[in-house]
Amino acid sequence: MKALTRMRIILPVSIIVIVIIAAGAYLLLSRPPEKTEILIGAAVSLTGPLSTHGKKVVEGYKLWEKVVNAKGGILGKPVKLIIYDDASDPTTTKTLYERLITVDKVDFLLGPYASSCSFAAAPVAEKYKMVMIHPLSNAITVYNYTANGWDWQFCAHPCGLTDTQLLQHWEAIINLIASEKRPKTVGYINTADVFPRALAAGIEVAVKKYKDYGFTIVFHEEIPKGATDVTAVVSKAKAANAEIFIVIGYLSEEVLVIRTMHELGYHPKIVITGTGGVKEFYDTLGPIAEGIMCHIPFHVKYPLPAAQEFVKAFRSEYGRDPEYYQALAYATAQILEAAIKGAGSLDNAKIKEWLLTHSVETVWGTWKVDWNRVKEGIRYVCEVKAASGQWQNGVLQIIWPPELATAKYVYPKPWP
Repeated sequence: MKALTRMRIILPVSIIVIVIIAAGAYLLLSRPPEKTEILIGAAVSLTGPLSTHGKKVVEGYKLWEKVVNAKGGILGKPVKLIIYDDASDPTTTKTLYERLITVDKVDFLLGPYASSCSFAAAPVAEKYKMVMIHPLSNAITVYNYTANGWDWQFCAHPCGLTDTQLLQHWEAIINLIASEKRPKTVGYINTADVFPRALAAGIEVAVKKYKDYGFTIVFHEEIPKGATDVTAVVSKAKAANAEIFIVIGYLSEEVLVIRTMHELGYHPKIVITGTGGVKEFYDTLGPIAEGIMCHIPFHVKYPLPAAQEFVKAFRSEYGRDPEYYQALAYATAQILEAAIKGAGSLDNAKIKEWLLTHSVETVWGTWKVDWNRVKEGIRYVCEVKAASGQWQNGVLQIIWPPELATAKYVYPKPWP
């Protein structure tokens, strides 16, 4: 009887123990394995019309990956970048970011190149509530929360959004050219695409801001993306004879317009471009590019320890000087790195909150959210740190502001 009683007690207990062990084993086996690396994804234009700039962005991303892993990674884990080629096609960009999130299971996202691609990718990041930090896509359209409700997009571009990006050129013109010699008539041509249109709207903002100086817009027209003949448009621009002329497109379109201006004998005193700050721009146009102005978010002579460390690392890796495209991509990854470390987490919601309340030292200076723009319904962009550059003897020099200047302003623009 005693044996039977013991059996009656032991058997249920044994069954309970077995069930607990089995349940524990099941939970252990079904639990996703602990991550051994941090996956960060991006889709960037490595082919197609945007590839000249897109390849530079990838160079910046990959250099950051190498540098951060050499220092032990982030939170004790190595970083692995997964980068796809979106072929300069926004529809492909959107598809690839879906793949990065749902198939590759990346932890974080870095932005693509060009505002049109960012505009396509942003809804994907919003859908999955993932932070997306954009390196060079600064069209105000991407960050206008009032218009689109997007709340997870951050802009790393130090020249601010497109509505303020050109202001430094006006400041340079006003401060560096004597009033009696200062030109006042303004004309511009822009490509029919997200970034060029947004930047073109910024011209209206600048002219209005400095209306007391008498600036007047006398010409404006759009050209198709990928245009191959702009003779008719440039002929009309020549007839308007604006002394300040702004060309806003992508590399091939800006080169085409400026070359056509020269061929038709239209020689404004000042020429400003939206994306002409790359070596390929000058190499293609040669002496025609002399004196052309463009924005400079980064320069190899920036007197910042972080900037000089980056320049040294870039020269070691690629055997040449970096341009601002590589620097901004590197800085974008630096911002994400700082947020992960600061939050001590791989949770995108915590990363977002950290970014809203902290600053980050990057290769071009201090990044932090501009809360004045947030009040306007613009989320979440960095405080503006702008520089105006000019091609001089084949070198892109800073002419404004004075504390960053590497050369004196050449005016009027020399034409060969």
